[in-house]
Amino acid sequence: MTTFQDVILKIPGLTHYYPLHQDARDLVGDCHGIIHGNVAFDGKWARFDGSSSIELPDRDDFSVAGTASKELSIVVFNTVDDWTKQSANNEYVHFMGKGRAGAHEFTFRYYIDGGGGEAPARKRRTSFYNFNPDGGLGTGSYFQDAGDGNGTERVITGLAWGNAGNGGQTQMWKNGALRDTDNLSDYDVYPQNTGTPVFLGSRGDNTGFLVGRLRRVAFFDRKLTQTEIQSIYNARDYAEGTGGGTGGGDVPPPQVTEIFINGEAFPVSGVNVARGKDQLVGYTAAYGSKTATNEWGVEVRVVGGLVTEILEQSTVPLSDHNLTLDTGSYVLSGHGVAKVWLLANATIGARAGITDIVVPEPPPAGGCDLTAVDAAYTSVTSALGVLEAQLAAAETALRAARQAKATVDDAVAVLGDTIMEAG
Repeated sequence: MTTFQDVILKIPGLTHYYPLHQDARDLVGDCHGIIHGNVAFDGKWARFDGSSSIELPDRDDFSVAGTASKELSIVVFNTVDDWTKQSANNEYVHFMGKGRAGAHEFTFRYYIDGGGGEAPARKRRTSFYNFNPDGGLGTGSYFQDAGDGNGTERVITGLAWGNAGNGGQTQMWKNGALRDTDNLSDYDVYPQNTGTPVFLGSRGDNTGFLVGRLRRVAFFDRKLTQTEIQSIYNARDYAEGTGGGTGGGDVPPPQVTEIFINGEAFPVSGVNVARGKDQLVGYTAAYGSKTATNEWGVEVRVVGGLVTEILEQSTVPLSDHNLTLDTGSYVLSGHGVAKVWLLANATIGARAGITDIVVPEPPPAGGCDLTAVDAAYTSVTSALGVLEAQLAAAETALRAARQAKATVDDAVAVLGDTIMEAG
């Protein structure tokens, strides 16, 4: 059966891909998402509650100006569950973007119901804007459809390439169809690689948060063709699939139930998955170069069964608040009650161990080794033979005993008759 990943992973130029059905992992690159607030993963979508977001640390290929081709294509499956939610500016909500004051690049946004400013005339208009770093007016392509109600999923593709001086443009596609094209020269936009992170569910600058869902967020360092965009839309109802790339999405993590530190136990919510509220999660080098968790936790490094490093994340700069991952250790990362537990039990030199790891062993390259099985079968068969012989002998002895008893019974009966006659 063809899966969605069978389709999207084969399209050239894919640099980052976030299914968002289970966590915020990047299945193609190593830029795993950092969760802020209460983002819920329900097996299909990431659900945002109007105050949460996922941060994707900056990479050059998130920027039009950062790719070798100076081209960028972004795909996002977006569902707005509440169009009336008021944003910080009472006009529109940024549900995905890259940019902050003095370092703007692009944003996806929609106008809310009941908002001020241009919201009444642009009700539910959904746009893809590109800006100069200092912000102001940008070039935006959009669609505006009255049929986009609460719970309507839209497969959105935003394209941008070049700049105002070389014929650069933006495009907005919805459900596999081109809806709008605009020139970057209309607002003299020269996109720059600013180094700001990408945010999902907001733009990271408190200008509104999504009340709704996102999934299947993909970045390409080239302009997608109409055929490619249509193929993504046509695959919208396919099962996600279990593949991955260098991000390691196709490698199942170990099964871990709890961790012990100095004899005290705490449940582990998973290995190499996004850390949620009040969770303790284990990370190995298979996850990437860093844990990519938010700043509201504690991380502990374990080497050879001993705690060797402790980091309370909020006490250091954001650029340093994740422990690195290597093949010689693993990291325990705790939030909320798990953070409190780590601080209470983890000290440098403390003994630590994940005692319930179950890592399935693959069969040998040449297939399963049945030598031991054959030997065991031979041994059991031999034992059964001995038991069967002993059972046969016992049955023979039992028959002889029964015959002897019958003979004795007959003799007793004759003796009884003789005594009665004599009397």
